Amino acid sequence: MPEVKLTLEHYIRIIRRWWRTALSIVASILLITLIFIFTTDDVFVAKATLLPQLDSSKPGAVSKIPSRMELFGFSPGMATPADVVLSLLESRMVAEGVVDALGLVSAWGVEGEPDRIQKSTVSRLQKQTRVVMDERGLISVRVEDTDRERVAAIVNSYIDELDRANRELSTSSAAYTREFIDIRLNETRERLLDVQAQLQAFQVRHGALDMAEQIKTTVEVVARLQGELETLRAKREALIQFRSPGSAEIGATDVEIAALEARVNALTAANADTSAIPRAEGVLLPLGEVPALSAEYTRMKYALEIQAEVYAMLSQQYEQAKIDAARTLPTIQVLDRGVPPIYRTRPRPKLYMAVGLVLGLALALVAVLGLDRLVPQEGSEKERWRVLVRRYPAAWRS
Repeated sequence: MPEVKLTLEHYIRIIRRWWRTALSIVASILLITLIFIFTTDDVFVAKATLLPQLDSSKPGAVSKIPSRMELFGFSPGMATPADVVLSLLESRMVAEGVVDALGLVSAWGVEGEPDRIQKSTVSRLQKQTRVVMDERGLISVRVEDTDRERVAAIVNSYIDELDRANRELSTSSAAYTREFIDIRLNETRERLLDVQAQLQAFQVRHGALDMAEQIKTTVEVVARLQGELETLRAKREALIQFRSPGSAEIGATDVEIAALEARVNALTAANADTSAIPRAEGVLLPLGEVPALSAEYTRMKYALEIQAEVYAMLSQQYEQAKIDAARTLPTIQVLDRGVPPIYRTRPRPKLYMAVGLVLGLALALVAVLGLDRLVPQEGSEKERWRVLVRRYPAAWRS
C-alpha cells in the first residue's frame, strides 16, 4: 500500500477527529506546570561586584601572597590579584566561614551524621554560588537561595570572609617576611661590627687613620728631613776643613746626621725599624709599607661599606615589613554589595506556562497522530476510544 503524504489539511482533519484528546493532553500539561509553579519554592539571586587592584601598596589592594621561594629571590610563577581573589572565593575555607558566620546548617535544616553535616552544607553553598570574572577584570559573586534577606547576607558574608582570609594570609606572609629580614639583619649587624673591629685594630696597629692625608704628610716630612740632612752634611764638610776629625763639634754633627738618616730610613724603607720615628710623628706612615697597607686598608674599608649598605637596606625593609604586618586597610575594593532582591528569579510563571503550552501541543500532536493510525477513522471520538480499548486490552490493563 503506497504511503499517503500528509498535508496541512490532513493534520487539521486528524486534530479535529481527536480534538477532545488533544485538548485533554494540553490541559493536563498546563495543570502539571501550574502545580509545579505553586509547589516550587521561590528562588532569589543576590550579586556583589569586586575590583582587584594591581598595586598592593595602595588602599583597597589585594596583596599578593609570596611563597618562601619568592622571598629568597625565586619566582617560578606569579599569581595576579584576580587569581588570588577567585581562588579564595572558590575555596572551602571561605565557604566554611560563611556557613559558620550565618549558621546555615540550622537555617537550611541540613540533617545527617554530625561529621557530614558541615560538609553537606558547604557543598550545597558552593553549588548555589557562582564566581565569574568578566572581560573587564571585574569579579562577581552570585548566590541563589529561597530567602531574599538571607541570600543578600550570604553574598556580603562572602565579601567579609574574603577580606578576613586575605588579611590573615597577607599578615602571615608579612610576619614571615619580617622574621626572615630580622634574621638577616642580625647576621649583617654582626658582620658589620666584626669588620669595624678589624678595621679599628688595623688602624691602631699601623696608625692608619686617613691614609691619603697621612701619606701626603709623610712625604712632606721626609722631604724636610732630607733637606735638613743635606744641610748637616754640608756643615760637616765645612767643619772638617777647620776642625780636627776627633773634635766634639764634628762628633755632635755626626750624631745628628745618624739620627736624621735613621728617621728617613724608618719613613722610607720597607720593614724598617719604626722606633726611630718620634712619638709626635706616630701619625706618619712608612712609605715602604704603603702599598701593602693601602691594599689591606682598601679591602677592609670596602667590606665595611658593603656591610653598612646592606644593613641600611635591610633596616628599611624591616621597617616596611612591620608596617605591612600592622596594616589595617581593606584588602579588596567592593563596587557593589549584595542587597535583598525585589523579584524572584525562579519560578517564572509566564515562561513556565508558555513552555508547558508548547510542550503540551507537541505531545498532543504526537499522540493524536499515533492514535489515528491505530483505530478506524469513522465514528465519533468516543467510539474510536471504545474500539481502541477493546483492541488493546492487555496494554491498557498493564
